[in-house]
Amino acid sequence: MIDPPENFIPFSTTRSEKDFDTIEVNLKGFGFTEDDLKVEVEKKILTISGKRTLENKKCSQFSQTFPLSKNHSDPTQFILRFGGEVLYVAMPKKNPLVVTQVVKENNNKIQNAALNLCLAAAVLVALSVSIFKTILRDRDGGGGGH
Repeated sequence: MIDPPENFIPFSTTRSEKDFDTIEVNLKGFGFTEDDLKVEVEKKILTISGKRTLENKKCSQFSQTFPLSKNHSDPTQFILRFGGEVLYVAMPKKNPLVVTQVVKENNNKIQNAALNLCLAAAVLVALSVSIFKTILRDRDGGGGGH
């Protein structure tokens, strides 16, 4: 077997689907194990790198970066799979329908709370007027016909 180059850029592809994007990094024939690979996200940049020591004590290594869009969900939700030849990084997309639904539900809750507050205020005003009329009637002599 020929040693892989010390520094190289593996062939990679990006696929976009409805609910997620997937990056595939082809490492076939380079001899990497899962422990040799690192996937990191910093400031909306996904970095996939790998490093392994060769028999001649030199290192074979690579590093690739991929920009993330605002449509990707939290990186802790990314799904990684490595079968010895290809590293797959599946990045779920945020579902705008879910976000919109949550906003609508929250708006409905706020509107309902505001309506309930208005109704409670109206009841308090009506009670206050009734109590005030009763106090005036009692003060003026019992409220019967003079």
